[in-house]
Amino acid sequence: MDIASIVGMLLGVVMFVFGVLSNGGVASLHSMWDTASFIITIGGSIAGTLASFKLADFINGIKSIKLIFKDEVQDPAVVIKQIISLSNTARKEGLLALEEAARSADVPGRLIPIPTQITAGCGLAWRMPIGEKEKMKSLLTKCDLKYENIYELMI
Repeated sequence: MDIASIVGMLLGVVMFVFGVLSNGGVASLHSMWDTASFIITIGGSIAGTLASFKLADFINGIKSIKLIFKDEVQDPAVVIKQIISLSNTARKEGLLALEEAARSADVPGRLIPIPTQITAGCGLAWRMPIGEKEKMKSLLTKCDLKYENIYELMI
């Protein structure tokens, strides 16, 4: 688990308790744990998130919570080999075969139409977790693979 995740969770709990205690002492801490407040806070947060995102993105967000507790480090050489293999698959067998090969190799992401925020033209792009930009740049450079640009978008 990343140290920032642990610190963030602990800091959130500490700030909550500090905020409650600074506004009325220990007696006010008990009043913060009633059912109605819990339902309004959690239910409202879920409803607001659902209203802001597509259902598939919401479900993927819930599923990705477990990533906080994993400390999985990937070997760059293995990732490079996967990228080369997947690009050969796309070139030889087509882009739909690329998506299937990526899924079977546990490469995060999926094939999507190029977002209109990038270009009004047609084409395809590979969508993957947003935190992979620098890692992907170094891998592409190391493998001498050409790319036009890497974009970070909230889609």
